[in-house]
Amino acid sequence: MRSGSGETKFVQELILYAASAALSCLVLFVGLKHLDPNREAAKKAVEHKKEIAKRLGRPLIQTNPYEDVIACDVVNPDHIDVKFDSIGGLDAIKQALYELVILPLRRPELFAWETSWSTKRGFVIWTTWHWEDNACQSNCKRIRGCFY
Repeated sequence: MRSGSGETKFVQELILYAASAALSCLVLFVGLKHLDPNREAAKKAVEHKKEIAKRLGRPLIQTNPYEDVIACDVVNPDHIDVKFDSIGGLDAIKQALYELVILPLRRPELFAWETSWSTKRGFVIWTTWHWEDNACQSNCKRIRGCFY
């Protein structure tokens, strides 16, 4: 009888250890999930990616957290309310932006004769001034591009 009670005690302890290990893993997993500082940003990124995929008619792609940060900063061209004409002054700069950015993207055949030019897929303008921000947004709206 003693061997039976020893085996029963061993099985009970084994079940108790397994249950406590499972509970510890569950608490650790849930705790770390709630302590993640990027949890809200990750949820926002998933929603934003779903919206972009729906708008473009493409399936969701797998991205890493750094790509999610960039994807959250993409502005839908339909949500840009700045027009190119609403930017006051700076006519020379507006004309240069039109010639260097909008025209090659909208009419690439005009630049086909230049061997150094190939069909451009996009452009990058780094800006720190607010008027350039508006100019970039209005350019993106005109060419149906994305603004970051």
